[in-house]
Amino acid sequence: MRPEHYILIYAWIFSLLLLWLVPRDKIRPAITAFLFMQMITYVMGLVVVEQGLIVYPVREVPDSNRASLTYEFMAFPTVSALFVSRFPTSSSLLCRCLYYIIYSSVLTSAEALLEAHTNVIHYIHWRWWLTWSSLLVSLWLTNLFCKWFFDGYPEGKAG
Repeated sequence: MRPEHYILIYAWIFSLLLLWLVPRDKIRPAITAFLFMQMITYVMGLVVVEQGLIVYPVREVPDSNRASLTYEFMAFPTVSALFVSRFPTSSSLLCRCLYYIIYSSVLTSAEALLEAHTNVIHYIHWRWWLTWSSLLVSLWLTNLFCKWFFDGYPEGKAG
């Protein structure tokens, strides 16, 4: 087995372990965030791969899909679930913005290391800042959806 396969296995194990960090009272928002993020990453992952912007040379199911099953369906949705379940809603705007920036930066750094040193992912017409900005927007959309789904619109603001 190639070292990249071990990286993918470790990513699955790490993702499953991260789920234990979701607070018990936030399981429903975490599941909602997980599923919503899977929807986003599935579509965006296919677009990016089919347009030839990113290549995943080592994949779990190479004959069925050119996207990364680990990243699109487990790792990023799990991080998103953790992100939403621990989001500092009552904190200042600066703290909430830093929360988005830190999550996006850590994930982008991990991906950049994988891109530079492994065969798990290769950027063709892609740059790290595209990853960072797409992660930031995806996390924001997921958090916005979960807030809407569980809290609804404030009185008089619907429509």
